[in-house]
Amino acid sequence: MNTIEKRKTQLREKLKNKEYRDSYVSSNIDVGIAFQIRALRKLKGYSQDELAEIAEMKQERISAIENPSNSPNISTLVKIAAALNVALMVRFVSFGDLVKWDLSLSAESLDVLSFDEDPYFKENRIDKENIEGVETTDREQIAEPAVATPVIDIRDRMRNPSPTEKTSLFSGSRASMDRVALAR
Repeated sequence: MNTIEKRKTQLREKLKNKEYRDSYVSSNIDVGIAFQIRALRKLKGYSQDELAEIAEMKQERISAIENPSNSPNISTLVKIAAALNVALMVRFVSFGDLVKWDLSLSAESLDVLSFDEDPYFKENRIDKENIEGVETTDREQIAEPAVATPVIDIRDRMRNPSPTEKTSLFSGSRASMDRVALAR
């Protein structure tokens, strides 16, 4: 059994305990965010001072964020994402997905293309004739642009919900929705 398989087996057992699961999630957020910011900063060739200047923050704040014992808030992460010219995605995942991500964690796995480097936004994304080692039918599927899924900004929906959405969006905690809307 290799090291990753041993770790996976240990985690399966330990994650049965609720307190361990909660601690594991918290630790992965703190360590993962700090590690990714540091890795992205270095891969992009920025010093802490340079990233701080672009993000309109102090160098000490960047240093603190790169320390896993500090948990930055979402608005700080948005500033850093903007400074690195990358997107930020915060989402809930299954424990299985978290473990898979944790086991594959490396500096290379945390590298993210900036908007300018992202082939999705290039004019000639893929030339059908120059895809080597791919079956013809697969080349056609790869070279076709993906059908865009509409992006829904929840803030717009909260401001102007359709009559059917008013019930689903605002059922539950109206007060917390109002706080989110007012914070924006």
